[in-house]
Amino acid sequence: MKARLHETAEFTYQHSKGEKVSLALFKKRFYALEERGLLTESSVNDALLMPSKEYKKIYSPRKTIVNFEEKPVDLKSLYDTYEKPICSYQTFRSRVKSYINSGSCNYEICYLAAHLNKKDWVCKLGRGNCKSFIYEGDVYEEYKGQYFPSLKAFLNLAGLSEHYETVKSRIQNGWPIFIAIDTPIYTREDEFGVGYIYMLENSINGHFYIGKTIQNPKSRHFQHIIQSKKDSRKISKEINQFGPGCFGLSILEHVYDLSNLEEREEYWINQKGATSGKGLNVLTRGGRGRILGTEIEYMGHVYPSILAASRVLSKEIGVPEFIVEKSIRRGQAIPKKSRKKSSHKEAGKRQWRRWKSLINGVKAGRRKGVISPKWFNYDNWARDVLPSYFKGASLTRVNDDLPWGKENFKWVVIQDINNKVHGKKILFNGKEYPSWQALSEAVSVPVSTLKYRVRKRGLTVEEACMEVG
Repeated sequence: MKARLHETAEFTYQHSKGEKVSLALFKKRFYALEERGLLTESSVNDALLMPSKEYKKIYSPRKTIVNFEEKPVDLKSLYDTYEKPICSYQTFRSRVKSYINSGSCNYEICYLAAHLNKKDWVCKLGRGNCKSFIYEGDVYEEYKGQYFPSLKAFLNLAGLSEHYETVKSRIQNGWPIFIAIDTPIYTREDEFGVGYIYMLENSINGHFYIGKTIQNPKSRHFQHIIQSKKDSRKISKEINQFGPGCFGLSILEHVYDLSNLEEREEYWINQKGATSGKGLNVLTRGGRGRILGTEIEYMGHVYPSILAASRVLSKEIGVPEFIVEKSIRRGQAIPKKSRKKSSHKEAGKRQWRRWKSLINGVKAGRRKGVISPKWFNYDNWARDVLPSYFKGASLTRVNDDLPWGKENFKWVVIQDINNKVHGKKILFNGKEYPSWQALSEAVSVPVSTLKYRVRKRGLTVEEACMEVG
């Protein structure tokens, strides 16, 4: 059989015409086509005449081999077995490879990678390069003991996707994943809820610490453990010496009026003698802390902090919190609506910002002149000016008496603009120079030297330029 195939290949090669590949390469292609069942008149002709790069694209596509259950699997062949995949092979391959890199890929994930749209893929499986985990927390009991391929997958399923960055930050700072998930995300509303006076007690020697919090007390307990590695307070030293497991948490009082939280903390510190004996407190009243913030008054209303005011006013006005906060801090009126971002595909890019700066600058009077009506459209502006743009260039007008437009602009280096706007014209040897810098470049004398000779020594421009040394 092999001998006959060999004879067929040589006969075909010898009786073919045109600029052919080498006999050795043709035989290699011929045998491969026969083995894959692709031997046709058209494919043989391609094997004879087609350059290697083009031939490989058609007959030797890249293969991605993965191991499932200790068996090699060609992803393209697997993808082709699915009846109605809704994404391209490239997307399928990218999704599967991300899970292969995390070591958690299987046939089920491959099926989902081929049949889920982008939104459902992210919602169900999150990001493939994240670590998988089994949820062991207490808050979301319906998911307890379940496997999740990523943090994002759990948060999306639990309706907590907006808290992803916060939870991720907690994990990066050493929080166990289920505590990072279970600990509520504190929101600074005008209604804060309940506060707590808590006590941490060392079960070995009876030493104790009293504090206040408006968080979940268990979360505050864990924060003490994290902070013990970073500071030198008494409670931190005690935790490091005996270990976190030796400290039990108890709630001394629920405080429903948060304006009394500090007073109630002081009461319990004094009541228990927490600043002496076995107590680990240093002061009779703890600091105000960042959570409660500093009370402010804005537009006749009192808020517990700037951030709390931002949260409340943002909901009332419909403007993003960061805009409200910035306005309050600057003492400015809160805008009635936030700036809308253009849907143009170039919006936000460098040249878009350059065009926007020109438009807004002229409108606000920061830049002189008027603008051609056509240039109020970005595409018209870009079509006129970008073909002649070069790196480091700035846009200016040729004639300052005419409007900005297609026939009245040029790209120049920034020094030319400085010379034009701020430069002082200087006459030397009958020629006018727009600035000291221009003259310096012409006579090869430093600007500082020229200015010193003229302004300090009283030389003429000609003398300053011609003096040696």
